Order: sequence, then structure tokens, then C-alpha cells
Amino acid sequence: MARHPKRKAGKYGARQYQTKYDPNDGTMERALTEIRLGKKVKDIALKYKIPRSTLYDKIKDNHPKKVGRPTVLSHDEEKALASMVELTCEWQVPMDRTDLRYFVQDYLNKKGVKLFRNENLPSMDWTERFIRDFKLKLRSVDNVKPNRSGLSLEDVNKFFINLEKELDGVPPENIWNFDETNFTD
Repeated sequence: MARHPKRKAGKYGARQYQTKYDPNDGTMERALTEIRLGKKVKDIALKYKIPRSTLYDKIKDNHPKKVGRPTVLSHDEEKALASMVELTCEWQVPMDRTDLRYFVQDYLNKKGVKLFRNENLPSMDWTERFIRDFKLKLRSVDNVKPNRSGLSLEDVNKFFINLEKELDGVPPENIWNFDETNFTD
């Protein structure tokens, strides 16, 4: 994937496709429903300003896959990784882009899957797309000022109350150590 995939208008191969309908507002679903009820495709195409060929493709399910290159990980795997990143933020463990890349690399290595060229390490482009698609906000580690570094008794108690709540009903063999390198046994 290129770092700057958007082409400027007017360049060769940068055709701007114009649609007169918004595919996200439910217009397509309404049009297909009317066609299935027996109305003519030509009339529906004029009514909703959708190209007839697009309607025929949707009716016959000619292009069921998403446009573009398929994702490296399945959508469920990406959602699970995104929830893990959000969970580390809740635990006050900041994660930057490099940490995310190594996190994914370790996940793929433990799974025994080779998906990326450079020692199975995801590229920066993949990382940026992942962050953008799941609207993640990664933070880098900051040095703590001495006047803010102290923990109060209330903070420690709050941590252990939360830990007790999270570990309720979890058998000891299911508890893993989470440190700065990644998940380990």
C-alpha cells in the first residue's frame, strides 16, 4: 500500500467517479426492495438516480466482495486486536505505533502465520490503516514529573478493587502476565 494513495485530479488514471446517490443512506436497499416487488429496473434507476448496471449487478449478486485488496487479518481478528489496544489504554499502559506493530507481530508468530515480509512485522502503512479504521488513539510514553509521580493510597486501593472485580471467577491457569514486551506464559 502506498503512503499517499490519493491521486490528484487531472492526472492520468485519476478518473473521478460521480454518483448521484449516497450508497450509505439506504437508497440502494429501497431501490432493490422495489425491484423485488416487481417494478422495472429502468424506472427505479431513473427514480433513485442509480445506474442500471449497478442495480443489475446488485440483483444478480455479481460483485459480492468488497472493493480493493483484502485485509491481511480477518475482521474478527482486527476487532479483537483493537479491543486489546483499548484495554491497555484503560489499564493506563500507553501504546505507540511501534508497540502495536510488535504486538501484532508476536500475535502472528504465536499463531504460526507468515503474513508480512519483514520478519512478520506489519508495515507502517498497515498500522496507520488499522488505527484509522478502528479510530484508535495511541499514546507514547511520557516522563512523569516528580510532583505527579506519587501514588496515593486511594489509587492503589482502586487498582486492587478493579483487579478483584476482573479476576472474579477466573481460574488461576487462565491468568497471564502482561508486561512491556507482550503476553507471555
